[in-house]
Amino acid sequence: MPFYESDSKEKRVALLIGNADYQSEGASPLRNPVNDARAIGSALSELNFSEIIIKENLDYTAMRTALFEFGRTAEVQTLHLSILQATG
Repeated sequence: MPFYESDSKEKRVALLIGNADYQSEGASPLRNPVNDARAIGSALSELNFSEIIIKENLDYTAMRTALFEFGRTAEVQTLHLSILQATG
């Protein structure tokens, strides 16, 4: 039994960003962020999310664009999911 049961009419959307390739001098790529975003996307799919947007290795401009577009999409949805994971 899932931890969350939803009404089939409910629309849910999620934006997942996995950034592993940081451009900082001397920074080596992280192993898990992209895999984590994909795994969370699979889990949300099983929870019947209407739309799952997965973005990988975005620079600052692309991340801002993704967040702006998600905000426009999510504001008309009934459930928003936000997860911020910072490692380093």
